[in-house]
Amino acid sequence: MRAHWMTRAIVIGLSLACVAAVSGGAQPNADEQQVHQLLERWVETRNARDTARMRPLFHETADQVNLATGELRDLTGMLEWFDDAFRGSGKDVAVRVSRQNVRILSADTAILDFVVEFVSSSQARATGMSRITFVCVKRAGDWKVAAVRYAPTRAERNGSRIVCG
Repeated sequence: MRAHWMTRAIVIGLSLACVAAVSGGAQPNADEQQVHQLLERWVETRNARDTARMRPLFHETADQVNLATGELRDLTGMLEWFDDAFRGSGKDVAVRVSRQNVRILSADTAILDFVVEFVSSSQARATGMSRITFVCVKRAGDWKVAAVRYAPTRAERNGSRIVCG
Protein backbone atom coordinates (compact mmCIF):
# COMPACT_ATOMS: atom_id res chain seq x y z
CA MET A 1 0.00 0.00 0.00
CA ARG A 2 2.76 2.40 0.95
CA ALA A 3 4.64 1.61 -2.29
CA HIS A 4 1.48 2.37 -4.28
CA TRP A 5 1.16 5.86 -2.72
CA MET A 6 4.87 6.46 -3.24
CA THR A 7 4.61 5.51 -6.92
CA ARG A 8 1.53 7.68 -7.32
CA ALA A 9 3.31 10.65 -5.69
CA ILE A 10 6.28 10.24 -8.03
CA VAL A 11 4.04 10.04 -11.10
CA ILE A 12 2.07 13.13 -10.02
CA GLY A 13 5.31 15.00 -9.28
CA LEU A 14 6.79 14.13 -12.68
CA SER A 15 3.53 15.06 -14.40
CA LEU A 16 3.53 18.47 -12.70
CA ALA A 17 7.17 18.99 -13.65
CA CYS A 18 6.37 18.20 -17.29
CA VAL A 19 3.41 20.59 -17.30
CA ALA A 20 5.58 23.32 -15.77
CA ALA A 21 8.31 22.73 -18.35
CA VAL A 22 5.86 22.84 -21.25
CA SER A 23 4.01 25.92 -20.02
CA GLY A 24 7.30 27.59 -19.12
CA GLY A 25 8.58 26.85 -22.63
CA ALA A 26 5.58 28.50 -24.28
CA GLN A 27 6.19 31.93 -22.74
CA PRO A 28 9.80 32.36 -23.93
CA ASN A 29 8.77 31.48 -27.49
CA ALA A 30 6.20 34.30 -27.53
CA ASP A 31 8.73 36.62 -25.87
CA GLU A 32 11.45 35.61 -28.33
CA GLN A 33 9.11 36.45 -31.19
CA GLN A 34 8.29 39.84 -29.65
CA VAL A 35 12.00 40.63 -29.19
CA HIS A 36 12.64 39.72 -32.85
CA GLN A 37 9.75 42.03 -33.80
CA LEU A 38 11.36 44.81 -31.75
CA LEU A 39 14.51 44.37 -33.84
CA GLU A 40 12.45 44.42 -37.06
CA ARG A 41 10.87 47.73 -35.99
CA TRP A 42 14.33 49.13 -35.16
CA VAL A 43 15.60 48.15 -38.64
CA GLU A 44 12.51 49.72 -40.28
CA THR A 45 12.85 53.02 -38.40
CA ARG A 46 16.63 53.07 -38.79
CA ASN A 47 16.38 52.50 -42.56
CA ALA A 48 13.64 55.16 -42.78
CA ARG A 49 16.08 57.47 -40.91
CA ASP A 50 13.26 58.35 -38.52
CA THR A 51 14.51 58.93 -34.97
CA ALA A 52 11.06 60.13 -33.87
CA ARG A 53 9.65 56.64 -34.63
CA MET A 54 12.80 55.04 -33.22
CA ARG A 55 12.46 56.73 -29.79
CA PRO A 56 9.53 54.60 -28.48
CA LEU A 57 11.53 51.42 -29.10
CA PHE A 58 13.89 52.39 -26.27
CA HIS A 59 13.45 52.39 -22.51
CA GLU A 60 13.74 55.91 -21.07
CA THR A 61 17.06 55.03 -19.38
CA ALA A 62 18.59 53.36 -22.46
CA ASP A 63 22.22 53.95 -23.30
CA GLN A 64 24.68 53.02 -26.03
CA VAL A 65 28.33 52.01 -25.70
CA ASN A 66 30.89 51.73 -28.49
CA LEU A 67 32.93 48.78 -27.25
CA ALA A 68 36.01 49.81 -29.27
CA THR A 69 36.27 53.31 -27.78
CA GLY A 70 34.24 53.07 -24.59
CA GLU A 71 32.18 56.08 -25.70
CA LEU A 72 28.87 56.18 -23.81
CA ARG A 73 25.71 57.96 -24.92
CA ASP A 74 22.44 58.30 -23.05
CA LEU A 75 19.17 58.00 -24.97
CA THR A 76 19.13 61.66 -26.00
CA GLY A 77 22.75 61.48 -27.15
CA MET A 78 22.10 58.26 -29.05
CA LEU A 79 19.14 59.72 -30.92
CA GLU A 80 21.13 62.91 -31.70
CA TRP A 81 23.95 60.68 -32.95
CA PHE A 82 21.53 58.93 -35.31
CA ASP A 83 20.07 62.28 -36.48
CA ASP A 84 23.56 63.63 -37.25
CA ALA A 85 24.50 60.46 -39.09
CA PHE A 86 21.24 60.41 -41.10
CA ARG A 87 22.02 63.94 -42.34
CA GLY A 88 25.69 63.18 -42.97
CA SER A 89 27.70 60.07 -43.74
CA GLY A 90 24.78 57.70 -43.18
CA LYS A 91 22.16 59.44 -45.28
CA ASP A 92 22.28 56.78 -47.99
CA VAL A 93 23.16 53.79 -45.79
CA ALA A 94 20.66 51.06 -44.93
CA VAL A 95 21.15 48.10 -42.61
CA ARG A 96 20.56 44.40 -43.03
CA VAL A 97 20.46 42.13 -40.00
CA SER A 98 21.73 38.57 -39.77
CA ARG A 99 22.75 36.01 -37.15
CA GLN A 100 20.09 36.91 -34.60
CA ASN A 101 20.14 35.16 -31.25
CA VAL A 102 17.62 35.89 -28.48
CA ARG A 103 18.12 34.67 -24.94
CA ILE A 104 15.24 35.19 -22.52
CA LEU A 105 16.81 35.61 -19.09
CA SER A 106 13.61 36.18 -17.13
CA ALA A 107 9.98 37.14 -17.69
CA ASP A 108 11.05 40.74 -18.30
CA THR A 109 14.71 40.62 -19.46
CA ALA A 110 16.27 39.41 -22.71
CA ILE A 111 19.52 39.69 -24.60
CA LEU A 112 19.48 40.00 -28.39
CA ASP A 113 22.76 39.56 -30.26
CA PHE A 114 22.91 40.23 -33.99
CA VAL A 115 25.14 41.29 -36.85
CA VAL A 116 24.35 44.37 -38.88
CA GLU A 117 25.63 44.96 -42.40
CA PHE A 118 25.71 48.51 -43.76
CA VAL A 119 24.66 48.84 -47.40
CA SER A 120 25.11 52.08 -49.31
CA SER A 121 22.42 52.87 -51.86
CA SER A 122 25.21 53.57 -54.36
CA GLN A 123 26.66 50.07 -53.88
CA ALA A 124 24.93 46.72 -54.08
CA ARG A 125 27.20 45.06 -51.54
CA ALA A 126 27.75 45.61 -47.84
CA THR A 127 30.21 48.37 -46.98
CA GLY A 128 30.72 47.48 -43.33
CA MET A 129 29.54 45.38 -40.42
CA SER A 130 29.00 45.63 -36.66
CA ARG A 131 28.13 43.16 -33.96
CA ILE A 132 25.39 44.57 -31.75
CA THR A 133 23.81 43.48 -28.49
CA PHE A 134 20.50 44.83 -27.27
CA VAL A 135 19.61 44.29 -23.63
CA CYS A 136 15.81 44.34 -23.65
CA VAL A 137 13.30 44.79 -20.85
CA LYS A 138 9.58 44.16 -20.82
CA ARG A 139 7.50 47.00 -19.40
CA ALA A 140 3.68 47.06 -19.39
CA GLY A 141 3.68 44.15 -21.85
CA ASP A 142 6.03 45.80 -24.38
CA TRP A 143 9.67 44.93 -25.00
CA LYS A 144 12.02 47.93 -25.08
CA VAL A 145 15.74 48.27 -25.72
CA ALA A 146 17.43 49.23 -22.43
CA ALA A 147 21.06 49.07 -23.56
CA VAL A 148 22.95 48.94 -26.86
CA ARG A 149 26.49 47.56 -27.04
CA TYR A 150 28.23 47.49 -30.39
CA ALA A 151 31.59 46.57 -31.80
CA PRO A 152 32.26 48.56 -34.97
CA THR A 153 34.20 47.26 -37.93
CA ARG A 154 37.90 47.94 -38.42
CA ALA A 155 37.01 50.51 -41.13
CA GLU A 156 35.01 52.59 -38.65
CA ARG A 157 37.69 52.37 -35.97
CA ASN A 158 40.23 53.60 -38.54
CA GLY A 159 38.20 56.67 -39.43
CA SER A 160 36.06 55.60 -42.42
CA ARG A 161 32.89 56.45 -40.59
CA ILE A 162 30.11 53.96 -41.17
CA VAL A 163 26.84 54.62 -39.40
CA CYS A 164 25.95 51.90 -36.96
CA GLY A 165 24.10 51.57 -33.71
